[in-house]
Amino acid sequence: MRKIFSRIKKTDWQIIAIYYAFIYPLVYVTNSLSGRHELISWEGLKWLGIYFFDFSLDVVVLTLVVFWIFHDYYQQKRYGLAFVLIILIIIILTFLHPILVPAMYDFAPQEGANWLIWTFEGIENNFASIVGLCLFLIGKQHYESKNQIMQLQKEMKESELQLLRAQIDPHFLFNNLNILDILINLDPKKASRYTKRLSSLYRYMIRHKDQDVVSLKEEWQFSEDYIYLLEQRFDELFLFENELQGIDLDSYFIPPASMQTLLENIVKHNFALPEEPIHAIIYLEHDFLCVKNDRKLKENVKDSTGTGLTNLKKRIQLLTDQTVAIEQTEETFTVKVPLVKLV
Repeated sequence: MRKIFSRIKKTDWQIIAIYYAFIYPLVYVTNSLSGRHELISWEGLKWLGIYFFDFSLDVVVLTLVVFWIFHDYYQQKRYGLAFVLIILIIIILTFLHPILVPAMYDFAPQEGANWLIWTFEGIENNFASIVGLCLFLIGKQHYESKNQIMQLQKEMKESELQLLRAQIDPHFLFNNLNILDILINLDPKKASRYTKRLSSLYRYMIRHKDQDVVSLKEEWQFSEDYIYLLEQRFDELFLFENELQGIDLDSYFIPPASMQTLLENIVKHNFALPEEPIHAIIYLEHDFLCVKNDRKLKENVKDSTGTGLTNLKKRIQLLTDQTVAIEQTEETFTVKVPLVKLV
């Protein structure tokens, strides 16, 4: 139930509140004019409470239909099951309604009455009481979903361009070729391993550049190649500790090359010395991929547009409806990236 309510946005609550703020007094006045109760009286106050409880039941049904059935079944094209669940909920409400709000009924089916007709009339009344607002909220969800997809496509295009730029970044390529040239003379076997790692990294970026997400296992294999290149370049100035062992990484998903952004952020913004290396820990915490590093900021950061982490935040928010959390103290800097979990 908590998951269902988490899908309800502030604007949804506002629409529901405005709708019932209009319907609530309208029903009260209409029933007063029809003779059910006086407009201003103690009896009228009692009916105000009854109407409030009745509308609360409608909101519960509305929530189940729009934010559970439509979200989990209709949008997944399981139309038959969605229809059956909606009818089932309305039938249950039809039979519970006279028990929960008996004062709303001027009559009850007497012995020998046609229960089938009474049931269908109840279903019709309960359906009619929520259908208008349901359709409005479903339309709103559909519009927002389409808009979110368009926004995601835009962000993915920007991310793809950034990834392509990273593939041909002259500084990145120049640094790696320099190291490779040195290794060829000093240690040919190590140079061969370095070349394989470098080609594996580029192969990964090219293969996954059009994908929204990849498994965390694949992303971590890519990260190991990237960390290897960083370690060869900076020797022991940056030390990376992996605490992902024993976790089923295949059940988590993340945008491709996210780890490159996080690791690159550490190297680009921090100043390391042989006697004071930068330590970084990669771990999982409550379905969040966390990267925590020592914080020793450089005074000036060259070749930084500041778009890497910002772009990752946008992609993650569009994919998961969650935000990348950043926690920083004087000594540490932590980025927590929400993962898409395979249920």
